[in-house]
Amino acid sequence: MNNRSQKLLRIFQLFGDVVLLNAVFAIAGWIRFDDLKVENEQYYNYYIQLLVFFNLIWALLSVGLRIYELKPGTEIRTAVGRSLNALIVHLALFAVLAFSLKGDYYSRLFLIYFYSAFGVLVLVSRMLFITLWRSWLRTGRYARTIWLVGDSEAGQSFKAEIETHPEYGYRISKHLMSIQHAEQELKKNKKPSEIYCAFTRGDTSLGEWYALAETEGIRFRFLPDLKWTNIRHANVELLGDVPVLIPRKEPLSYWHSRLIKRTFDLLISLLIFFAVLWWLLPLLAVIIRLDSKGNPFFVQRRSGINGEEFPCFKLRTMRVGHGKEEEQVREGDSRITAVGIFLRKTSLDELPQFINVILGQMSIVGPRPHMLEHTESYRQRIDEFMVRHWIKPGITGLAQAMGLRGETKEDSDMAERVKADVYYLEHWSILLDIKVFFWTIGNVLTGRNSGR
Repeated sequence: MNNRSQKLLRIFQLFGDVVLLNAVFAIAGWIRFDDLKVENEQYYNYYIQLLVFFNLIWALLSVGLRIYELKPGTEIRTAVGRSLNALIVHLALFAVLAFSLKGDYYSRLFLIYFYSAFGVLVLVSRMLFITLWRSWLRTGRYARTIWLVGDSEAGQSFKAEIETHPEYGYRISKHLMSIQHAEQELKKNKKPSEIYCAFTRGDTSLGEWYALAETEGIRFRFLPDLKWTNIRHANVELLGDVPVLIPRKEPLSYWHSRLIKRTFDLLISLLIFFAVLWWLLPLLAVIIRLDSKGNPFFVQRRSGINGEEFPCFKLRTMRVGHGKEEEQVREGDSRITAVGIFLRKTSLDELPQFINVILGQMSIVGPRPHMLEHTESYRQRIDEFMVRHWIKPGITGLAQAMGLRGETKEDSDMAERVKADVYYLEHWSILLDIKVFFWTIGNVLTGRNSGR
C-alpha cells in the first residue's frame, strides 16, 4: 500500500469518527433535552460550543496519538488500545474544561449518554475496520510486489514472515541473487515496488543494488543480519545522522501513556479507598491483632521503578519475630497465622498497597515488587529480570493474572514470570490494564488466586 492510499485511509477513518461523534452528540442531546433547536439559548451558548470543542480535540488527538496509523501487521488490540487512549484523554480534557468554567453548565446524564455511546461505537468500528483491512490485504489484490535479494538468515526469516502473514500486504515476486538477473527482469518491464537486500556479512554488492534501485526509481530496503533473538519489536531512531537501534518498545516511555495510566490508577484507588478501605482496613487490623500479637500492618522495603527502594504496605500475615523475612512463603508455612492464611488466600493482605498507588510508588497493574534480597539474587540468575523494573510495580500483574504465583522453587518458575512482565512492558495499553484488573478480580472471586 503506497503513501497516498494510507493517507486516504487515515482521512476516511477520521471522517467516519467525526460523523459518529456528531451523530451521537445530536442523539444524546435529543434524548436528554428532547429539543435540538438552535434557538434554544442554553443549547446554543453551551452545547454548540461544546460540539466544536469535541470535534477539535478529537481531530488533534487522532494526529497526536496516531490512532489511524496503519502498518503491516497492525493488530486489532493495538488499534483499539490507541482509540481507547484517545477517548480517555478526550474525557480528561473535557474535565479540565468543565472545571475551569466553574459552573454546572452541562448535563451529567447527557455526558454519560455521549461518552458511553461514542466510546462503544468508536471501539467497535475500529475493530471492524482493522478486520476488514487485514482481510482485504490478505487477498493480495493490491499487494506490493517486492524482490528479495540475497540469502542470509535475515532474508530467510523475512521470506517466512511474508509467506506466513499475507495480511501484511506484500508478495515476493522474485528471489534474486545477481545484478544481471535483476537487469534481465527489468528489461521485461517487471519492476517491483521495493527491493529488499539480505546479504551475508562481507558481501560487497550492496552498493551496486542500491545504485540500481535508485536508477530505476525503486524503493530500497536493507535487512541487517543482526543474529539477535530479541529484535521483533525494535525501533530505529536517529541521533543526528547516526541510526540507533532500540530493541524494545516501551509504550510507557511516552508522557501521554503515563498520564493515562496514572489517571486510571488514581480513579480506581480513590474509589476503592473511599468505598471500602476506610472501614475494612481498621476492621481487618482489629481481627489480626486479636489473632496474634504485634502491629497488624507490615512495612517492607521492596524494589520499585528503576530499582529504587520504597516502603511496600501490607497487612501482617505472619507471627512477629519469626526471624526469616527473606525466606519465600511455602505451602503450609508454619510462620503464617490462622487469619493470615485467609488474608493471603483472598489477597486482602495486599489492600494497603492502594495507598502506595495513591502515593505514586506503585501502579494497580505492573510487575510484582520483590524483596531487596530477592532482587539482588535473581538479577544475577534470570535474564531480563531488571528490565521489569523500568515501570512501576503493581498490586497485580499479567503474570499473577495468568496464574504464575506462589513459591518459585526453580529458576524456571521465576523466568516465566519475568517473561510475562516483559511482555506487559512492551505491549502496555490501558485496555490491557483493564483486562488484567478484572481478570484478577475474577481469579479472587473464583478461588484461583491462592498461593503466592
